[in-house]
Amino acid sequence: MNEARPIWIRWGVPAGILWSSLLLSAWIYTRRFAQLPVEPQALVLVLLGPPGAGLILLLVVRGAARRAAQKGEPGETTDLVLIWAEACLFALHAAVLAVVLGVVSGLVRPVAASAALFFWGLAPLFWSIEHASPVGIRTPRTMAHPAAWTAAHRVLAVGLGLAGLVAVGASLLASIPWILAAVLAAGLSLLLGAATGQRSALMNPPAPPDVEEQKGPEHQDT
Repeated sequence: MNEARPIWIRWGVPAGILWSSLLLSAWIYTRRFAQLPVEPQALVLVLLGPPGAGLILLLVVRGAARRAAQKGEPGETTDLVLIWAEACLFALHAAVLAVVLGVVSGLVRPVAASAALFFWGLAPLFWSIEHASPVGIRTPRTMAHPAAWTAAHRVLAVGLGLAGLVAVGASLLASIPWILAAVLAAGLSLLLGAATGQRSALMNPPAPPDVEEQKGPEHQDT
């Protein structure tokens, strides 16, 4: 089964964001190179690091979505998650360049703000994510039980919302420990979501097949 969504959604939008990030790096390099107080090795990382990460993310997610589409699994949320992640990487890239140029003082606040936007953007997507999405919590039990899948991702969505609040606090306080706490909260929400899915699947086993379905056609009444 091929992916049915338009190619401009699957590839065009995220690739456009990635290209914009590369153009921003090229503009900074050609127009403001003399103003960059950074060693050449670090300059390569600053200019090409986020675009490179975005390219790897694009290829990995699109590959996973293609394999899922061949199995007949949905991928609408995959596209939205990829676009949002690429947009947040672009925002982080712009913030780093602004700090390097001296437009913004300090990297903690923009990094924390980018993390808050990232977590808050993902929260509603995971709240309503379709069953068996390539970017979901794909454990054997959540894949087998739609109710367990929903329960797991509702917990994950709430946890990401709380992680976004912690990241906002990190931005206001310019606190690195608070940024680490936000990342930790997001990671814990992922683990708690997976555990919730396991528990939900155990508490709500699938209904046994209908008696008529257990009978072969030769045993059914005519």
